Amino acid sequence: MNDSEIDIREFEQAYRMQQQRLGDNFDLLYSSEEMIQIFRSNVLQQLINQRLSAQAIDNMGVRVSDEVLKK
Repeated sequence: MNDSEIDIREFEQAYRMQQQRLGDNFDLLYSSEEMIQIFRSNVLQQLINQRLSAQAIDNMGVRVSDEVLKK
């Protein structure tokens, strides 16, 4: 993604956050190694999409003022 990389710590943090959101359902939904790999791929894809969206917004010159953020 351009000059941007997603390091393992960022991935692991996102993985844990998604896992926590699912709570007890995680073990039910992702009970096999194949399903866990799909989950990991989905987490990585979400990180990539977030990074690409942030880059596109930056390239368009979109800015948010501190005043707007305070609201």
